[in-house]
Amino acid sequence: MASKAGKGLSAIVPGVFLSIFIILIFQSNAAFAKSAYLTSFMAKYPAAASSKLNTCNLCHGSGGTSTFNPFGQAVRTVSGADITARITAVEALDSDADGFSNKTEIAALTFPGDPADKPAGGTPPPGDTTPPTVSSTSPAGNQANVATNAAVTATFSEAVDPATVTTTTFTLRGGTAAVAGTVSLGGNTATFRPSGSLAFGTTYTATITTGVKDLAGNTLAATSSWSFTTGAAPDMTPPGVSATDPADNQAGVELSATITATFSEAINPATMTPDTFVLRVGANQVTGTVSANGATATFTPAAPLFDNAAYTVTLTTGIKDLAGNALPVEYSTNFNTVAASESVFPDPTGTGGDAAGGGGCAVAGRSGTGGSLHEMAGSFGLLILAALGMAARRRMARREK
Repeated sequence: MASKAGKGLSAIVPGVFLSIFIILIFQSNAAFAKSAYLTSFMAKYPAAASSKLNTCNLCHGSGGTSTFNPFGQAVRTVSGADITARITAVEALDSDADGFSNKTEIAALTFPGDPADKPAGGTPPPGDTTPPTVSSTSPAGNQANVATNAAVTATFSEAVDPATVTTTTFTLRGGTAAVAGTVSLGGNTATFRPSGSLAFGTTYTATITTGVKDLAGNTLAATSSWSFTTGAAPDMTPPGVSATDPADNQAGVELSATITATFSEAINPATMTPDTFVLRVGANQVTGTVSANGATATFTPAAPLFDNAAYTVTLTTGIKDLAGNALPVEYSTNFNTVAASESVFPDPTGTGGDAAGGGGCAVAGRSGTGGSLHEMAGSFGLLILAALGMAARRRMARREK
């Protein structure tokens, strides 16, 4: 018999310990929950510490069941980890709909989640009857050039019930198309965040309906709507070269010429430099200055160009328009300067005639008032030959006599 009893006891003991362990865990979790909420609650409302409110019935059903009463449910719906802030957020609400705000019931030491437990007298005070209004918005009404990634906000004249601020009561439309997004409430400000970027150059209308209520249950005085317009699409078109002077392959360009380039749009002057607007003769870069005005850039050489020379103009991809778009490809053009021209020495008689008119001795040479040394020598040589010829004729005439 003793052995049978021992066996029976050994079978019962583990089950008892398991049951005790489960009960301890449950009580520990319950105690933690009670401690977390009630500690914060009693710290905020010290007078309630020695009242019936210092029980689980504050937030739960009769007897502290796991079911939340209206007050407990209201506290749960407020986001955030700070329990005191969550309790404060529902003070103005009448969670149990008995005509008294939660704050009034707590002050009277009655349960804010039990409609049957009311402050003495049972008649609720007049309370707040002033409806909320929209005091400011962002973007402002009729604002232009709004960024396409902007959020839309509305600030109310007083705190509003978070449960009444939704995508149904706060909407945004572009024309007749509804804009998808999310709505949040922070303090007295509601924010609508579009799911994607808004369209460029489009008018949008935001609307707050009378479904929004303050903490006393007063609805928005009237539907509030305002419109704004997003900015134009950014310039994504790169500039192009529409003309140059001298033109490509132009010949006979003056030695004093400046070089200009005209673009398809205004150019950022800071990007026009001798490194982006380059003039070369052969492999040598020509020294000069560059200026820009609107869509035209000018290269001014530091010295006259060489005669009868081939020049190359290069416009690099470092050139950008006012929106920052670069010239897509390097642009090059060529031209040739004027060749050396013929010049005529002055008539020794001072008549200034030419060879054809018999007014002087014409000698081929470079343009200007004088020729090269060999050209001058040639002129004097002709004069000497003429003099020798005249002397020979005189000798012959004397012999004949």
